[in-house]
Amino acid sequence: MGDGTTKHIRVYFVTPDKDGILTHQDSARKGRAIAELNLDGSYIFTNNKIDESDKVKLFEHFIDDIKNSFFSNNT
Repeated sequence: MGDGTTKHIRVYFVTPDKDGILTHQDSARKGRAIAELNLDGSYIFTNNKIDESDKVKLFEHFIDDIKNSFFSNNT
């Protein structure tokens, strides 16, 4: 987005997703579309089963993804 001056800034979203907007991949909800297209990662803090993708995952993947992102960009 924009002129690229903020391209290096990563944006992550952590949520309990109590209303279930991010839970299902085939959902036509705006929140899931934003999470898939505009964020670097969204992590749902729940014990329930969710439809995971490369960008929407359970919170248990958060730390490993941050580590992988940091080390892959600073080698």
